[in-house]
Amino acid sequence: MTYDFEQVADAFAFLDTLREFGEVNMFGAATYVAEDLGHDKRTARDLVSMWMKSFDPEVTVEDRARSFGETV
Repeated sequence: MTYDFEQVADAFAFLDTLREFGEVNMFGAATYVAEDLGHDKRTARDLVSMWMKSFDPEVTVEDRARSFGETV
């Protein structure tokens, strides 16, 4: 499945913030992505998986989103 850059960057920024709060187990974050960003469950799971694969607090959201190339 393909996602546009803005969709991925928005989800990554949301997930970074969710992680910073420290109140959510990130393996269950797809529910929050679906509810708060309006994605279906499959898309939410894909975005969380992409975020987990790319997470690095030293790299910007935009650069991490770009790292997916054609997937985005």
